[in-house]
Amino acid sequence: MTFQVEFRREALQDVEEIVDWYEDKLPGLGDEFFISLTEVVYILQKTPEIYNPQFREVRKAITRKFPYLVCFKIDKPDKVIIFGVLQMKREPKNWKGRI
Repeated sequence: MTFQVEFRREALQDVEEIVDWYEDKLPGLGDEFFISLTEVVYILQKTPEIYNPQFREVRKAITRKFPYLVCFKIDKPDKVIIFGVLQMKREPKNWKGRI
């Protein structure tokens, strides 16, 4: 089964800010982050259940090469909702309000 992956508005804003930040640091690095995020989204389309549920059924996937968590829930039998792409060092309270 293939899951539909939906980004909430806040998650899209997170991605835009992260890409811009990395691009400011080094041209092309924002693209590398986006590729890493795309790899996570591909996994979520195929097998989101490999990530164990934690707080309120929230699951977290880690981007490769970058210290970011993709916070998501399996909403329906075939849908994943991403509500945050957040730096691993951030406090959980910064994303728990998005659930």
